[in-house]
Amino acid sequence: MIKAYVFIVVKPGGRVNVTPEALMKIKGVNDVTEVSGEYDIILRVDVNELPELNALIKNVRLLGGIEKTTTMIGAE
Repeated sequence: MIKAYVFIVVKPGGRVNVTPEALMKIKGVNDVTEVSGEYDIILRVDVNELPELNALIKNVRLLGGIEKTTTMIGAE
């Protein structure tokens, strides 16, 4: 099991598509936290392998309104 955090920067006006509800529908997303500062949203995700993580990130970006993502894989 791979546990990771995906940090999201939303484009100005991009919040229309990038909602907690839309993000929670993506397979592997366990938690959505809206924050302020350098990032706008942090996702906590659990996937079985790296290709699944890559697919998850691609699905996040397909929502539109995303400027950039940064992923950090955690260890247990």
